[in-house]
Amino acid sequence: GGGVLLKSATSPAGEPAISMVQCQGARREGAPAFAESPPGPDGPLILEVSGATAGGGVLVFASEAAAAELVPAPPPEIPASLPCAGTPLVVGGDFSAEGAGGIQVYSLAQVNEEGQAYFVLEGQGSGDRELCSKYVFQAVDLSGCAASPGIDSRGNK
Repeated sequence: GGGVLLKSATSPAGEPAISMVQCQGARREGAPAFAESPPGPDGPLILEVSGATAGGGVLVFASEAAAAELVPAPPPEIPASLPCAGTPLVVGGDFSAEGAGGIQVYSLAQVNEEGQAYFVLEGQGSGDRELCSKYVFQAVDLSGCAASPGIDSRGNK
């Protein structure tokens, strides 16, 4: 079986990076073990943010489109209601829209001393198996508002 590809984005020094460390049955070698969230057919998607400011916070954005595909709309920016307002994003869509056209926002726990934070995204009902192949993800380090490159998990079967 082909299995899920765990996508990751490399980033220039000084910027955070985001990667998929576990999804369904796949787990990146050397990734921490998440005892509460074991790999499996309906296992959660676990994202790792690295290179963030230790002790700070991170926001993760997810959407079903990349901003570059939504021509000629300008790329979305973080809205005034959130930290780092005005930061341009590579995820596409609208913060006020629900469902496929919307951008979802997840706040992450504190960044550890190594500059890493982990986010466990559990499936919502019947869409569980699509988590690994449905979204474009991007992280923003709240300490300096540096944005990671995006990772595109779409078409990841």
